[in-house]
Amino acid sequence: MRISPNRYSIANAEAVRQIYVHGSKLAKSDFYSPFGNPHAHLRDMFSEQDIRRHSEKRRGVAALYSLTAMLHYEPFVDNCNAVLCERLSGFCQQRTAISIPQWMQFYAFDVIGEITVNDHWGMQRF
Repeated sequence: MRISPNRYSIANAEAVRQIYVHGSKLAKSDFYSPFGNPHAHLRDMFSEQDIRRHSEKRRGVAALYSLTAMLHYEPFVDNCNAVLCERLSGFCQQRTAISIPQWMQFYAFDVIGEITVNDHWGMQRF
């Protein structure tokens, strides 16, 4: 639906797929500019508006998100899942109140550490 000149609101799932599909010829709007570096040559993949440069940046990291890579990461995530479940069970048994958002952040840091440097940061283990 057009909500103003040059501005649309998309609520159709098929239209969203067409807009955001890999290889789309639709450039990102200025909405993305504030999220990145103000210097165009230093923008990250999220804020990059130039289709060619975005494609180059995407190619540089695409292999990290392949199915093969995801399956390789799974044991690291499983290790962190086991630690999290153990810690949460302990809190339940002790009837200890915790901050779930804080523990999800601890979990995320440990998963990232396991995947990137093959060691957890110990966030869930203190």
